[in-house]
Amino acid sequence: LITIGEFGILLASDVENRTFDIIPEMDLEGNLDYIKIPHHASPTGDALVRKLRNMNVIAPSVATTTVYRNHRLPNPYVVETYKKWDSELKVFSSGHSNKEDDLDRIGVIRTEFDILLKDPVPITVSLEGNAVELL
Repeated sequence: LITIGEFGILLASDVENRTFDIIPEMDLEGNLDYIKIPHHASPTGDALVRKLRNMNVIAPSVATTTVYRNHRLPNPYVVETYKKWDSELKVFSSGHSNKEDDLDRIGVIRTEFDILLKDPVPITVSLEGNAVELL
């Protein structure tokens, strides 16, 4: 968790559920503005969103994940779990999980933050290559 003033960024990397299950609930001051969804949005890394919702953490405005086509990730069920947290949450992926015809294409999610501004949350996202917004 990176906090700059009231601006919060949570980078969850490849952390899986068994690790999230042993991390104690904590008091997160302020809001999260951005989350990197853990473990390519796989079912083995979906405990984070449940834990944050149980802690009554307000959903961020942006969440991102990386594609892992060999395992058909991001998983649509896990993405939907994030969207159920807040319907306004924008979820982006570095590619499609189920398109075999574009295995050689790379997607980049460019996310820019203006940390000097806070209200409204100053996040802009642009997608390059094979990156997509997930519904």
